[in-house]
Amino acid sequence: MDKPFEKPIRVLHVDDDKSFLEVSKECLQMFGFFDVDTASSVDEALEKMRKNVYDAIVCDYQMPGKNGLQLLEKLRKSGNNIPFIVFTGKGREDVAVEALSLGAEGYISKNGDPETVYLELASMIRLAVNKSKVEADLRITEARYKALFENTHDIVILTDAEGKIIDVNAAIYRYNFKREQLIGRNIIELLSLEPGFIKEAISWNMEKPVEGITEIKTLDGKVLATYKCKPLRVGDRSAGLQVFIKSLIEGAKLEKFPFEEALESLLAGVLIVDERTHEIIYANKHALEMIGARKEDVIGRICHCFVCPAERGRCPISDLGKTVDRSERVLLKANGEMIPILKTVTVITWQSRRYLVESFIDISEQKKAEKILRESEETYRAIINGMNDTVWVIDFNGKFIDVNDAAVKVLGYSREELLKMGPPDIDSSLTEDQIRELIRKMPKDKIQVFETTHKTKDGRIIPVEISSSLITYKGDTAILSIARDISERKNAEA
Repeated sequence: MDKPFEKPIRVLHVDDDKSFLEVSKECLQMFGFFDVDTASSVDEALEKMRKNVYDAIVCDYQMPGKNGLQLLEKLRKSGNNIPFIVFTGKGREDVAVEALSLGAEGYISKNGDPETVYLELASMIRLAVNKSKVEADLRITEARYKALFENTHDIVILTDAEGKIIDVNAAIYRYNFKREQLIGRNIIELLSLEPGFIKEAISWNMEKPVEGITEIKTLDGKVLATYKCKPLRVGDRSAGLQVFIKSLIEGAKLEKFPFEEALESLLAGVLIVDERTHEIIYANKHALEMIGARKEDVIGRICHCFVCPAERGRCPISDLGKTVDRSERVLLKANGEMIPILKTVTVITWQSRRYLVESFIDISEQKKAEKILRESEETYRAIINGMNDTVWVIDFNGKFIDVNDAAVKVLGYSREELLKMGPPDIDSSLTEDQIRELIRKMPKDKIQVFETTHKTKDGRIIPVEISSSLITYKGDTAILSIARDISERKNAEA
């Protein structure tokens, strides 16, 4: 269902039957938030497209002069990729195949129940336009990144949502990498990370990036690298990862820790620990600030004095045999305070000796936010489940996404049953079209009040007064409807 406060989808409908165009325009606007313009020939359509901007084309196949597929072919050859849907009464399979091969987004027959036909058409238009906008956003984003790619000193890698590398900038050549070595590989292989890292990093919603240090294998041997990972966002969704790699040092040439300068610039705390003795041999500035101690009070101490104090003897790397560990742990500050951290541990080899690189960030604010969210959810549950009125949260597809205990008790359905239903399944007075129109016309800043009747599972009819308003539910806009039983009022009025 379209959200009423978004811009309408601009549709150009092309058909040689002008009376059909008028009817079709009204039907489409009933079934969605559309602004429909019409043209009765291919030439008129092309002229209108020169003067106006549309989001989608809906076009008949058979028309006098040029047909719909000729219009589609002309648009595609000119580089115009506007979503194009063939809407015709000629149900020939060869026409559908040719339309799709020319680049049409869909093919729908005019024949059939009008409500079903226009619901399908409206849905196909929305899907095609949304897909087109996402692809356009992605092309713009890619173009911007390309400009940055070739002008930055650091290596920049882009991955898809599964972590597969889809692009790398030219900086890799300075470190004897080859582009073809990386494209198609998974970033967790390159950075020696655990499989769960991708999902976690993509969903990371904190301002600080995921950072760390690791060894990377190249054709010339191993190099040390610091890395930062951020979600790659297209619109408001995470489409993959941006990975920035810098300060690559050839391991064979190390005589001391020359990468300390790079580690000092990280926003994460970093400790370098002797794997055999667990003594701390290096702590960056941020780690010292988080611990609340001077360098001389940290260097030489056992890492468990500060990191994971309760995990002594159960080190994921040296005791449990992992090569990489990434998990939520606890940092014990010098003053005895414990703070939650997200810690990553990797292994590096320096002068034939193995060391643990432990990088960590303070997630206290994230934990506080999670606690507030849990408490808010508990408060919300307590409020709606304490009400005698039935409460319904409805998405813009017309489905129930939450209900209170009273709704379950009054209507006699289980919660699971109700969450597979929508308002038309329980409303015995309003038609599905009327309900759809109410949802479409939901006021943005006002309460919508109306009367109707609800039908219980056992067939009883309950007159109700419904108050509906827009809310934010789990990050998305939804409709909150509270239904009050007005049986007594109706009986008194009778």
